[in-house]
Amino acid sequence: MVQLMAYFKWNWVGVVSGDDDYGRAALHNFLKYAEEARVCAAFNEVIPHYLDHPDGMQRIGEVATRIQSSSARVVLLILKGQLVENLFKMMISKGISRTWIASDSWSMYQPVATMTGINTIGDVFGIRFTTGSNPGFEHFLTNLSPGVGAVNRFIEEYKDLRFGCSPEVQQHQDCLNGGGKSDDGAVASCQADHGKEEEEDDDDESDDDGGENGEYRGTQSC
Repeated sequence: MVQLMAYFKWNWVGVVSGDDDYGRAALHNFLKYAEEARVCAAFNEVIPHYLDHPDGMQRIGEVATRIQSSSARVVLLILKGQLVENLFKMMISKGISRTWIASDSWSMYQPVATMTGINTIGDVFGIRFTTGSNPGFEHFLTNLSPGVGAVNRFIEEYKDLRFGCSPEVQQHQDCLNGGGKSDDGAVASCQADHGKEEEEDDDDESDDDGGENGEYRGTQSC
């Protein structure tokens, strides 16, 4: 955003941000890089992040008046879409036109783009992150390991949620495939137990009349 302002020589801009973690962090970073690029903030206003905040609409009205009275023709909005929508409603009603810089939190927010009178508020420059596949990232996630002798519960929980396989399920699957370190007797016992489970499942299915919706029981494996 700072590079965009510097490119167009917009060195006197207004800033409106939310009072949540995202708004504070983005504002801090913007002011830091803006100073390095010699972009000055004409004003810096903060709006409550929560839509049901008792002073929310009052603050939006005060910010709209501040924007109207300021000589800054460019305004950066670091807000979520619903707050921008409320602010723009006031801008439209007051007939205020500016150049707006949209943070990624609302640059693709459709309700703003389809607002009645949106074409009267001026130009809007949206900033958003590009998305796409990252070669090798899937392989990296699949092979996450805490290291030799280390324990990382976060990685264990991630793999369980991501791949649906707890260590116990994986050990049982290895046993069924004969790939475990157990001796032949253990493998045979494991397979026998698995066969017993299948017989029990068959018995359960035979006892079930299926219902009019034809419901059935299934098994899940890693």
